[in-house]
Amino acid sequence: MSRQIEIGYQGGTVVRLTMDVAVAEKLLNAVEGGGWHRVDAYEGTHALNLEQAVYVRLEDKPERIGFGGS
Repeated sequence: MSRQIEIGYQGGTVVRLTMDVAVAEKLLNAVEGGGWHRVDAYEGTHALNLEQAVYVRLEDKPERIGFGGS
């Protein structure tokens, strides 16, 4: 299962990535430590400096395909 995570940086830059739930949870746990982290997302491999992040948001609902309400 995949989840979308959003990392916001000062100045308004926002990085949105889709990754496996385990990778997203690992990234969230790394926020307190800050520093550079390598992340393998569906969009490719990224190096993120969590020391500079203003916020990190993990979507509450898993990604869905198709049409439908809620």
